[in-house]
Amino acid sequence: VGLDATTVGLRPPCVTPNPTAPSDERTRRKSTYRSRETVQTTGTSSLAAKDEAGLISPSTYDPNASQETSRGLANIKYVNGVWLDNDGGDLGFEEFARLFPYLRMVVWNTYSHTPQKPRWRVFIPTSKAMSPEVYRLIMAEIEAVLNKHGYWRQKQLNKNARIKNGRRHGFDESKFNAASLFYLPCQAKNPADSFFREFDEPWRGPLNVERWLGDCIATLRPEPELEPETDFAAAAAPTPPVSEGAICERLTQLRQKLQADRAAKPSQIIEDAEQEWRRAPQGHGHEAFFRLARKLHWAGITGSHLQQKLREEADHAHSRKDRRAEINGIVKKLDQSGKIGGRRAA
Repeated sequence: VGLDATTVGLRPPCVTPNPTAPSDERTRRKSTYRSRETVQTTGTSSLAAKDEAGLISPSTYDPNASQETSRGLANIKYVNGVWLDNDGGDLGFEEFARLFPYLRMVVWNTYSHTPQKPRWRVFIPTSKAMSPEVYRLIMAEIEAVLNKHGYWRQKQLNKNARIKNGRRHGFDESKFNAASLFYLPCQAKNPADSFFREFDEPWRGPLNVERWLGDCIATLRPEPELEPETDFAAAAAPTPPVSEGAICERLTQLRQKLQADRAAKPSQIIEDAEQEWRRAPQGHGHEAFFRLARKLHWAGITGSHLQQKLREEADHAHSRKDRRAEINGIVKKLDQSGKIGGRRAA
């Protein structure tokens, strides 16, 4: 397969069907495989325009879970499989499959794909359904592997001049959201440019959610403090796997702590955000101004109040005109965070 699994932090899949799984879990697994069958059966459709293809989301929704949205992050019951949308970059789909040698995947053209401007999508089945938080961690881990092998977002290349010989991976990061919509497979506008490729070699299998989460935790875990004496017998004992439930519990605890801090000291959050913004060096105003707005929004300042606050803070910018021009777009984006702001699907 061209790569040793340990090189990219991946391991062979170990997925054994569990006949005693609860009925709802069996239903979720069936849903994952129905997604794969949908990809396979719709890929031969010939359309006059891509809008005719129909849309699909990796998530199952409860429209009554939120009073504000019917198909937003707050409405997601669970997510099945991983979907990626490549809008053109330096990463070809065969190289992508090579970087993840143990993952089964299906790759196909988009309607606008041409050999000169490749556009393609990927579906990767998973060993189990996921929560939106877990889906986000999995997507971040996929991109971390791409970064390790020299493929980056355009924004990463723009912000970090130290990345030498950086190549664009081409994936649309807005589609890393679990509530995203994707067009179903169809033939390219020129049918001769169409392709449909399934990487299903015997050594490949569904993405093992629990193992990938274990890798995420290992990456984030701080180095342990040195102890004066070491219990080598205990150190040699195998570490029990971290379950998805335990990780979700940690994420919930972290979110609750942040919410408690916000409720207890919003004025301190606002003051710290202002001081950080006003110390931003010249040339970094765009990202620093957005960080300021995000923290003010988190502290409870929204809508017209946020616009007014940002106008006041724009007076401290090196490029006041540029910062003022960004205010309306920033406020709109933050006020729509956690929702689907339209039905865009590339």
